[in-house]
Amino acid sequence: MLADASVGEQATQLFKNLDALLQAASCTSKDIVRFTFYVTNMQNWESLNAATTEFFGGHKPARGVICVPSLHMGYAVSADLVAEVPTDTIS
Repeated sequence: MLADASVGEQATQLFKNLDALLQAASCTSKDIVRFTFYVTNMQNWESLNAATTEFFGGHKPARGVICVPSLHMGYAVSADLVAEVPTDTIS
């Protein structure tokens, strides 16, 4: 994903990447308890919110948005999350 992609494309790719990380930990988006967006422009909120709604569906983790002056490599959006690993997958 290139930094010059649209914010919507960046958010969609971000969620694909997060989904792969979650799967590697035997988790799904429903295991996310907190999610934080880092954005360079709050005017992109509609695109971000649409991608967020598509990823989470009806699941509503605690959510925050932090507007920052810039992100690594010129991206417009980044995120972090906390997920609860299901106890039946811990060995």
